[in-house]
Amino acid sequence: MTDHRLKMNIKDRDPGDSMNGDIPYKDALDFDIPTLARESGQNILDANGVMDGPAKVVYQFLRLEGEKLETFKDAVDWGAYEEHLERFRDEDTSVRIDDFLDDLHEREKLDILVVEDRNTHGLYGGEIEDGTPYNALVRDSKITVKDDDTSGGSHGVGKFINYGLSMSSMVLFYSNLPEELLEQDLEAEDVETQVKNSPRLVGRGLLPDYRRDDKRILAGEEIWFGTDDPSDQTERPVSMWGATAERTAERLGLARPDVPGTSVAIVGFGQPNGEVPPDIDDAVETLKHAIAYHFWPAMEMGDLEVEIVGPDGDAESVTVNRAMDEFAPEITPFVKIFRQYQSADDVLGEPGDVAKTTIDFDFQPKGEDPIDGSVNLGVRVPTAADLEYTGVINHVAIFRGRGMVVDYLPKGSLASRGRDFHAILAAGKARSWPDGSPSKVDEAVDKFLRAAEPAEHDEWDNHPKLQQNYKGRCAGTVRDIQGDYLKEALLPLIRTEDDNEGDMVPSVSALFDLGTEGRGTDDDDHGLIQCTVLNRHFDQTERRWVYEAEVSPKPEVHGSWDATLSFRPKGEDNNKAGNINVADEGIELVHPAPGASVGTAVKERDRSPDLRVGVVNAAASVPEVTIRVRSEQLPSTNPRTGDIGAISLSATGDVETADEPDAATDGGD
Repeated sequence: MTDHRLKMNIKDRDPGDSMNGDIPYKDALDFDIPTLARESGQNILDANGVMDGPAKVVYQFLRLEGEKLETFKDAVDWGAYEEHLERFRDEDTSVRIDDFLDDLHEREKLDILVVEDRNTHGLYGGEIEDGTPYNALVRDSKITVKDDDTSGGSHGVGKFINYGLSMSSMVLFYSNLPEELLEQDLEAEDVETQVKNSPRLVGRGLLPDYRRDDKRILAGEEIWFGTDDPSDQTERPVSMWGATAERTAERLGLARPDVPGTSVAIVGFGQPNGEVPPDIDDAVETLKHAIAYHFWPAMEMGDLEVEIVGPDGDAESVTVNRAMDEFAPEITPFVKIFRQYQSADDVLGEPGDVAKTTIDFDFQPKGEDPIDGSVNLGVRVPTAADLEYTGVINHVAIFRGRGMVVDYLPKGSLASRGRDFHAILAAGKARSWPDGSPSKVDEAVDKFLRAAEPAEHDEWDNHPKLQQNYKGRCAGTVRDIQGDYLKEALLPLIRTEDDNEGDMVPSVSALFDLGTEGRGTDDDDHGLIQCTVLNRHFDQTERRWVYEAEVSPKPEVHGSWDATLSFRPKGEDNNKAGNINVADEGIELVHPAPGASVGTAVKERDRSPDLRVGVVNAAASVPEVTIRVRSEQLPSTNPRTGDIGAISLSATGDVETADEPDAATDGGD
C-alpha cells in the first residue's frame, strides 16, 4: 500500500562549520500582508508568461481542527517537525516558536494560508537542475527565473515572505504542470516526463541552525518534506509525483482544480508583529485592500483575476469596480485616468477632466547603442468626491510591465504652484494598453526600470543591477523620470491662469496633514539630546506607527534631564509637513523599569495646543532610557503602502550640566 505521507529530513554539517543564528533574509522584506500581496501577485503574473489568458490567484484561509488536523499532521510528518521546533523554545529568534506551539496546543487548531495560482507554468525543473522555476522558488536562495524582461521580480528573495508569515516556518508546494510547456523551447531536463507525471508535491522548512549533543550542526535551511530519492542524487527527500502526490495533497487540505499552476501553503499563518491566533477577518480586509491598491492596473488590463476564500468556504472576487465602491475607493481617480487618458489631449479643464502627455529620456544598456525611451503621464483634476481621500491627492501612481503599482509618488509641492491633481505614470506594456502591444522600445524601458527596483519592488532608484547592466548616468535618469522630467511634464498641465500671473493657488494638500511612510532619517545627532531609533513598524490592526527608541543626554557629565518626543511628517522637500499626534497613553518606558528616577507622560505642546507629544523626565542617575512611542490612529487609507510621505521621530529637551543649567536643544531628524 502506498504511504501517502511526506517524509521530513534535516541535513547535518560538521561541528566546525559556521552557524546561522536566525532565519536567513529575515530583514530582506517586511513580513506583512501587503508585502505578501505584492510578492505573490507579482510572481503569479510572471508565471503566466507562457500561457494564454489571464492568471488567477485564490487566497484560501484554512483553519484545521479535529480529524482534519490529525490527518494533516500525519501526512506531513508533523511529530518529527514539532520535535525539532521544540528545540527553539526560549531562543532569541525572529520565529515566534513559543507563541505558535502554545497556541496550537491550547486551541488544537492550525491556520494555513494557501496562495493558489491558476493558468501559470507551474514548478518544472529537476531536483538538482539549475535555472528552473522549481529550484528558484523551492530550493535556491537569491536566484530568480523569469520568462521575460517585463517580469516583476529580479532579486530572488521575495519567496521568503512565505516563510516570514509562517509561524512554524514551514511552506508546502503543490503544482500542476501545463502541456503548454511542451511547446516552449525550454532549457530544462525531462520536461515531457514531468508534465506526464504531474502533479508535484514537496515542502521546506526554514529555521535557524541548531547544534546537537554530538556537536554536529542541524542545518536550518536544509529541512525538506518529500519522498525518498530512488536515484540517491540529493541525499534528502525529493518531490512526490503523480497520484501519490495528489492523494497526499488531499490529506493535507491542498486539493486544487485540475488546472495548471501552483499552490503555496503557508503553514501556521501569522504575522511576526500580529496577534496569535491571527484575526482572519482583519487579514482578509487587509489583503483585499492591498491587492486592489497595488494591482488595479493588472486587473484592469485583464491580466490578473483574484479571489479570496475564508475559513468558512465563502469566496469573494476582488475586482477593480468592487474595490472602488467598497474597500479601496482611493484608487478611483487613478483608474479613471487609466481608462480615459489615451484619448485625452494635453489640456486640463473642469474637475474630472483628464489630460495626457509623455516623458522622454534616453538610457544605454552596456554593450549596446543608446535608446530613446518614453513613458506616458496621465493627469486628472479631482472632483469633490476625490478630495475625501486626502492620502493620495497630488500623488503619481507609477507602474510598468504586468501592472503592479510600484509606488504612489507624493508631489504636493507641485500642486502649490497650480491645482490639485491625481496622476499615473505608465511604462512598458502598461503604456500601450488598451491600444496595442508594447513596442521593442517599451520592452527595453521595462527592463531598464525593472533593474531599478529593490527586492520589495516598491521604488525606482539606484540599485546594483542597474549599475551592472547600464552605462552613464543611469541612476540619474531613473530619478529624473520621477523628479525633474516629471515636474517639467506635469506643471504645464496643472498650472492655472492665476498661477501664470504669479499668484499662488492654494492647494488642498495645505489643508490636511500628509505624511506617514517611514523613509526618513531617524537618528537625532544635534544638540544635547540624542535619540536613536531601535526599530519601528506600522501596526496594521491599530493603524498606528510604533517606534522604539533610545534617548539620552549627550554630555558625559549631566544632571537631571528631560526629552520631548514627537512624530514629524515630512514633505517632498524634506521639510515638516503637518502633524501626527502621540496617542493618549502612547509613551511606554521599556528600560529601565518605571520608578521614581524616570517619569513619562503625554501632553499638549506648549506652543502648539493641538499637538500631543511624549515627555520623559529622568534623574541625573539615569544615563539613557528606552521608550516605546505610539502614534494616534491614522485614517483608514493604508499608510504602510505609501499614502502620505516620510516620517521621523524628533527629540527636543533640556539637560542640566555643570557649566550651564537648563540648556535647551532642538533635536534633528
